[in-house]
Amino acid sequence: MKPTLLCLFAATLSGCSLLPMIQTGGAAGGGYDGDECNEVRQTEALAQEAHGSGSVEVAKTPRERALVALCPELPFDAHDAAGRGYAGTRYQRRSLPRPEDIHADFDLRHPTMLDATSLMFAVVQPGRDRRHLHGHTGPLTIEKPFGNERAEREETAVGMAAVYASFLDDGALDRELAATQLPAEARQHYKAQVQAAKQNVDALLAAMTPTVRKVVYEIPLHIAQDLRKEYEAKKNFGARLDVLATQADEARKGGGNPSKVAQELTQLRSDVVTVCGATEECTYHPLYAEITHELATLYVATKQVDLARAESALLTRKDSMKRTFQPAVYAAQYEAGERSTKALQAKKSASKLDPKLAKAMDADAPVSFSFADFFQAGSSLPFLASALGEGNPTPVSGYVQAVSRKGDKSLVEFKTEYQSVDVPTNCYTTGRIARIQSDGRIEYEENCQYRTERQALPKPEPILIPSREAAGIKPGELVRIWGSKDGVVEQVHETKNGGLALVQLRGDRVRGEKAERPQKSSAGTSAAPKDPRPADAPPAPASTGPIAREAGRLAR
Repeated sequence: MKPTLLCLFAATLSGCSLLPMIQTGGAAGGGYDGDECNEVRQTEALAQEAHGSGSVEVAKTPRERALVALCPELPFDAHDAAGRGYAGTRYQRRSLPRPEDIHADFDLRHPTMLDATSLMFAVVQPGRDRRHLHGHTGPLTIEKPFGNERAEREETAVGMAAVYASFLDDGALDRELAATQLPAEARQHYKAQVQAAKQNVDALLAAMTPTVRKVVYEIPLHIAQDLRKEYEAKKNFGARLDVLATQADEARKGGGNPSKVAQELTQLRSDVVTVCGATEECTYHPLYAEITHELATLYVATKQVDLARAESALLTRKDSMKRTFQPAVYAAQYEAGERSTKALQAKKSASKLDPKLAKAMDADAPVSFSFADFFQAGSSLPFLASALGEGNPTPVSGYVQAVSRKGDKSLVEFKTEYQSVDVPTNCYTTGRIARIQSDGRIEYEENCQYRTERQALPKPEPILIPSREAAGIKPGELVRIWGSKDGVVEQVHETKNGGLALVQLRGDRVRGEKAERPQKSSAGTSAAPKDPRPADAPPAPASTGPIAREAGRLAR
């Protein structure tokens, strides 16, 4: 993405004047300089010894992040061993995370005001020494908007900072600042910093072209607003999930009642599907993904292998996370960016044919984008059950012959499947040389007649599954089960229009919205979906977000 011309017209039309950044304090951070600042600064002795080259780590706690935003890097006068005087600086030994990392960890259902403001500060805080923040040597300003390293994502960072600024809540910010136990004066300075940063974000946003502003700001803003409305509409489910998530976390640490928590989480997921309308699309709801993640990590922690695999498999399916915030934003921005890039290419081609035609195509001022311009996020998670170290398991898969209930368990029996094989008969050699082997042996051409035989394929042994999961399964449906003699259902499909339509995930029956013919690779397994990104693009990233962050930790 080309850097946007950031030129703002003054109130008079006599010329173009640049809007200065709003300064709120010292050389870095704000104007606050309490003793607490030493928690994120080098000592004078260390600064004198290292001449400002000490190690810098990302601030992890809310208190540290607030102090990094508040506290200036402190200049001082010192003398070296020879008695020569020089000016030194006590640099900060903590930094704010990169904007894309703050975004990746952001929980839209429970937005944290300190995270939202940290993103604003990481992008636009005036006067910050940004050597430790993705290559910048100075702050983002109207005069010098974009740094050299990672410049392609700066406009995305500004847009996302504006999105987060749009749902800042003063009351929530006050409560979070009070929880840091910083003095009242520091908290007031922080809130002043927030207002200054918001004005800077607004100025940078206003200076963007309409196309760039739409892609980096309006698209994620609308997605965030829609998701927040959806969460509000299902706040009762969210409240139940919050309680169960706390209990699940306790169970993962060895306390509580894991079985009861898992049972209630499973029921909650079923309720979400039912209220949603029990369609396949309901299984992509953000709450569905969040509940499934809670179940998968709970089963991994309690070493319930088959259940862990079944739940993990739901999260690895294509687009399982597509409606969560970060993947939804990335997919929409990528699609809009691709349209804009194609429009720009078309305009360039038209200009070679007819300048008037090119001008007519310039209404939306198309801009060239790359996949690297955005905060990338994949639409599925890794297989969390691999953390159990059980090798490379495969589920049982086959067409159902019959299901018979035996109390709280049901026995699934499978059909015998057949394949047609061409068998050679009446073969004879022609005397013509077909090839000569490297050891000198001669192979002659052979002609055969063929007849088609119907051969039975090996079928799975009958397997017991929970009767709750078996209740809706019908003969002829294709089931996928984790386990051997006693297992659990992952998913069920029915044959429809020559393809397969999803009708069940775990114990929840759904209406498959489309039937797809299963693609087969040379090994006979389902082929991976084609990656729509350019051939020169890096591998598709894992999904990001608070769920994905915990998933990555678990998978490691």
